Parts: sequence; C-alpha cells; structure tokens
Amino acid sequence: MRSLAELRIDGNQLRTTDWIANLTALETLDMSYNHLQEIKGICHLNRLKSLKLQMNEIGSGVVGCFREMKLQELDMRNNLLTGNIGEYLQNLSEIQSLQLGYNHFKGIFHLSLMANFSSLKALVLSNNIELRIETEFPSWVPSFQLEHLALDNCIINKHSNGKIPTFLLGQRSILDLDLSGSFLSGTIPLELFYSISNSLSLRKNSLEIVEKFSLENGTSRLGMLDFSDNQIAMQLPSAFGTIFPALIYLNMSHNALYGHIPSIGPDVLEVLDLSNNHLEGVIPESLTTFPSALKYLILSNNKLQGGLLPKNSSMFMLLHLDLENNHLEGNLPPELRKSTMLKILNANNNKLSGTIPSWLFSYEGLLELSVILFKGNHLEGSIPKEWCNTINLHILDLSNNSLSGNIPDCLSDFANAYFSNLYSNNLYFPNGIKRANIPDQNIFNESYGINKESNEVTINITTKGTSMQYRGLPLEFYIGIDLSMNHLSGNIPLNLGFVPGLKSLNLSRNHLRGTIPDTFQNSLSLESLDLSHNYINGNIPSGLTQLSSLSSFNVAHNNLSGEVPYTGQFPTFDKSFFEGNPDLCGEAVEKKCCTTNITFGLWKMDIIDSPIIYWSFVFGSFATGFWATIAVLMWNSSLREKWFSAVDHLITGWN
Repeated sequence: MRSLAELRIDGNQLRTTDWIANLTALETLDMSYNHLQEIKGICHLNRLKSLKLQMNEIGSGVVGCFREMKLQELDMRNNLLTGNIGEYLQNLSEIQSLQLGYNHFKGIFHLSLMANFSSLKALVLSNNIELRIETEFPSWVPSFQLEHLALDNCIINKHSNGKIPTFLLGQRSILDLDLSGSFLSGTIPLELFYSISNSLSLRKNSLEIVEKFSLENGTSRLGMLDFSDNQIAMQLPSAFGTIFPALIYLNMSHNALYGHIPSIGPDVLEVLDLSNNHLEGVIPESLTTFPSALKYLILSNNKLQGGLLPKNSSMFMLLHLDLENNHLEGNLPPELRKSTMLKILNANNNKLSGTIPSWLFSYEGLLELSVILFKGNHLEGSIPKEWCNTINLHILDLSNNSLSGNIPDCLSDFANAYFSNLYSNNLYFPNGIKRANIPDQNIFNESYGINKESNEVTINITTKGTSMQYRGLPLEFYIGIDLSMNHLSGNIPLNLGFVPGLKSLNLSRNHLRGTIPDTFQNSLSLESLDLSHNYINGNIPSGLTQLSSLSSFNVAHNNLSGEVPYTGQFPTFDKSFFEGNPDLCGEAVEKKCCTTNITFGLWKMDIIDSPIIYWSFVFGSFATGFWATIAVLMWNSSLREKWFSAVDHLITGWN
C-alpha cells in the first residue's frame, strides 16, 4: 500500500484522514462526498498532484497544508472554508484547476494575485456570496489562458461599478464562462460572444448591449448562451441564426427585447426561452418546421399574435411548449399532434377558440402530456370522452372558458400512470441543458461547476384561492384539476374521489347540481376543494373531516343544508366559505340548528330537484284527494245527500 499512486474512496462515511498519512506515494486522491472535518493526514502526502475533497465538512486546517506539494488540481467545493482566498494560494503556483466554490469566503480577493499562475486552466469560485472579487486594480497582465471560469454568485468589481472584467478580452481559449448573479452592470463587450467556444452565462445582472450583432464580426461558436434577467433592450437581427449557428441553448428571457422573432437554427437548437419580453408578430415557421430539434420552446409573456403554431409545424422532439399570456387566437392546430413526446402544454390567457379536439388524447395524439393549461381562453363545447386516455396527466387547468356539458366520469383515471413513475415526466431543464447530447464538446461540464443550478420549469397554479408558483419537487408531486368559471352542468362524478394523490380540485362557478360525493373522503392528499357558486344541495359529508391535509374548503353560494361538521380541519375554515347557503347551521356558520328540524316544504328538504318531480307531486296529491272524496260519498248516503244539496244551493246562488 505504501507504493499506491492513486486512491479513490469517494462516497463513503469517512470522517478522519489520520490513517492515510503513511501512503506517501499517492499522486491522485479522491475523498469527495464523505464527512471529513479535517485533512491532517493528507498534509503529509507531498507527492500529491490531484486532490479532490468536494462535498465534505472541512472548515479549518487547510491553510499551509499544501506547502510541500506541487498540486495541479485541487477541488474543495461545497465545504465550510472561510477567510480570505489569498491565504489558500500559497505554494499553488503550478495549479491547473482550482475549484473553491460553494464555501464561505469573505473579504476582497484581488485576482491579480494569480497573475503568475501560468498553468491555470480552470478557476471556479462560484457561490461564495460574500466574496468580493476585484479584477481591475491593481493593473495586471495574466500569464495564463483560461478554459473554464466560474465566478457566479460572487460580487464582481464593486469598486469598478460592476464592470465586466477586462482581462477576459485577452483570453482566447475560454470554453465556459459563468458570471451570472454577480452584480455586473454596463455593457457587454461583443468580443465575448465570439471568443468563447462553448457556454456563456451572464444571467441575473444589470447588463446592456449597445453594439448590434453583425455578420461583419464573423460567426460565434457558442453552443449555450444565457443572458436572461438583465436590462437588454434591442431588436434581434434577422441574421441571428447565421451569427450563432451552433446554439443548442438560448435564454434571453426577462429583458426588454422587441420586434419579431428571427430565424434561429432550428436544426440544432434544443432550448429557446424568450419569455417576458416585448416581442410581437407571429411565431416564425422556420423555427418549428422539420428538422426542428426543439425540446423546450418558451415564449410566454410577450405580444405574439397569429395561431398557436405556424402551419406545417413539425416539432417531433418537443417536450415543453409555453405560450402563456400572448394574443394567440384560433383553434388548437392539428400540427400539435405531431409533437407526440410533448409533456407540458401551456397556452393560458390567450384568445384560443373552438372546441377541444378529440384527437388531443386519442391513441394517436398526445398521450405523454402531463400538464395542460388552457385557462383564460374562449374554448367551448364539452370535454371530450377521449380524455379517458389521459393516464399521464396530473395537472389540468381549463378554467375561465365557455365549456359546457357534464364532467366526464373517466377523470378517475387521472394521474394513474404518473403515480406509477413519479420521475418520468422531466418537468425541469437545467440552465446548461445538461440533458442535451453534445458530441465531442464539453459545453456543460459539471466538473467545473458551469451552470449547475437548476432552472426548473415554473407553473402558475391557482389553488386555495391564490395563484402560486410551483417548481421542482413540489411540481413533480402536484396533482390538480381546475375546471372553474365555465358552464359545466350535471352532478359531480363520484369517481373524482378516487383520483390518486389529488391535491387541488376547483369546480367553482359552474352550474353543477346534486350532492357532494361521499367518495371525497378517500382523497387523503386533498389540500384544496372549491365547489362554490354552483347549485349543489344536501348535507356536507362528515367524512371530509378525516382529510387532515385539507386546508381550504369553499362551498359558498350553493343550496346546502344541515349542520356543518366541526371536527378535523373544519374549525380552521372561515365562515365566508359557507355563506350563501341559508339552510346551513352549526358552530362553523355561527347559527344554531333546530332540534326538531321538521320542514314541510319538500323543496326545502331537497327532495324536489326538478320540474318533473314537482308536478308529479302536485297531480298525485290532487288525484289522491279527489278519489278519496268520491269514495266517502259513495259509502255514506246521508253525507252524499247533504253534499249534493250544498252543490245545488251553490249553483242556484251563482245563477
């Protein structure tokens, strides 16, 4: 063992390093993903060239430890290191890759201290949120040519008003650069777009672009470009796709872009996010036609017009389509059925009209859909019976449309397949679209921490009377149905109580009748149930008190009667959730219930619920009284004589 040159014992439960001090021949050591709190034993390994200690609990004993070593690679990300980074640079002049991100460094670090680190290729200081990095003074000229630089979520050049480091303009070998969330301001030098080979992330800053992209500057080799959440006000050039022919991931969301969407290399582009801008016009046909490689198309919160998709769209690889809050109109286009892998379809708050096509969930349709959001459109007609095939669906929002007819009983199959495989839906994409298969490139290299934060898909869901954002695991586990503000009629299907994992059900503001199904007591995950503003009658089922997760229950403005349960979660519900039901009583509505609760009007007892039953009762009562009178007169002669005498007298009086 004393002659051992390479040792990899990552991912264990190790806490100490004393035992390793005798392995003096070690040149490569990987003890990542353990529970180390000290590295005393490692300090004796003078031949070490590569040391990986990421994801431990090391907070002290590091400064001076590497004095006798000639380390070329040091990775101590995700530890508890503190103090000034400069103290850790002693005797690291031969370092090629230095990764100290996700620690607790503070103070000011002048990057000029590394000017003579001529072998340096990769520097990662990400997510040291109190670390100030100054690159502009004192003046210096680096002797290195970086390939990977990640200074995201630090404070860069506060002394220089957040200026993008000028030394970068002399770096000609950079593959990946991440300066996101670093309080940068001012203009972005266009040279960066052409000198960096793989990925550039400048998101979450206050940057602007003054110069215009032009073919005169040549073409960019970038595969990933993210300058979302900035202050960039510009019109994208029509030749944008020619200037950036290699883009796989493009995110310019949350800026002030205007004008039309240009043609952007659809044959290689997998992720396009231009949401939250001021873009107008139609979605370009060149973006959606074959051979489109798009997997994520996110254009929400703009001013786009025209149809939901251009004619001849053929996005066979599409997983996520988000066109929320635009001015799109017309019917749901048949081109959608070509996107058979589609999992998320968000067209909330547009001007879509017509009926929901049955092919949407036919066996040749979009059976992979997990999320459908059509809220706030002009859709009409009934919910197709083909929705019985929606075994993968787990979020459905058709609220605020003009849908009519009954709620399909088959919605009990809702989310069945989803619950058998919770993580099959992939409802997120990383900032660096790490899922992209990029041959022979290292664009999104996690080992250098580039773009490793997840940028989960975010969905606005109205639940408990409030619009809330869901992302990440909460979204993965969310099961919800919202059919509110339509013209749906009939009874509430009993099978809705058997939807597995249902968390939110909103059927408010429709024309529903009948009673509240007792089967809802089986919905043990239910958190929000809104049945308000309908014509529902009968009692509130006592079984609902067993739902310990139920935090919002609204049945206001119906025809409910009887005593409101007051156990379980019910004492926490505001009495306004029961208003508009004058026959409800109990402590929940602050109204005493009558002990003999006898009601002579059958309509008060909710027995009469239709005109047919009502008139049947009237005519039945009349017939019973008439024939009873005839029978009495037939059997009692004296009474019969008196009856006829009275009738004759009455007729004579009228004449």
